[in-house]
Amino acid sequence: ESREAAQALASVLGRDRDPRVREMTAWALGAIEQKEGSAALQRALRQDSDDAVRETSAWALAQIEDRNAVAALDAAALNDKSTRVRGTAAWAIGQLREDDNGARASAGLVKLLRDESEDTRRKAAWALGQIGDVNAVPAIRDALKVEQSSEVRRALVRALSKSGGRSEAVFTELLSSSDPKVREIAVRGLAGNNAF
Repeated sequence: ESREAAQALASVLGRDRDPRVREMTAWALGAIEQKEGSAALQRALRQDSDDAVRETSAWALAQIEDRNAVAALDAAALNDKSTRVRGTAAWAIGQLREDDNGARASAGLVKLLRDESEDTRRKAAWALGQIGDVNAVPAIRDALKVEQSSEVRRALVRALSKSGGRSEAVFTELLSSSDPKVREIAVRGLAGNNAF
């Protein structure tokens, strides 16, 4: 029953002229959590002209838990013109890669640490923390050196710690931050991964 619904919705997503209908269709595909809708959602993420449809498609791909969609999400994180789509794609990658042993941080996520949008940078840092790839540590450290937002800095410190980049020098330096939440996270970072 849900499989037929997913196929019908996938057809609507690909052809309806009204962007509100396509956005609601992408949402519905995520809500029914059927992998049969994944190809249509990935196509919408790559090709739909409407930002909201692309963003909702990224969200829906995380809801249906299709790890095969990571490449399409990474492409959106790297290339989409909308900061909202890039941020939601980063969040979706983090959702799909959480506890995925051996997962590698994508080029899209690392690039988003320098995005113009604070929200997108925060979501990228969060996703990198979910993945925990030690290879992302240098990029996380570099972003931490220039980041001005305390929320993004907190997400970066968490990602650094969860990625195995427990550099005592970095965390000791953060202990002198004017932001008490950054200092708290630095203390947790010095305590180790189990403190998050």
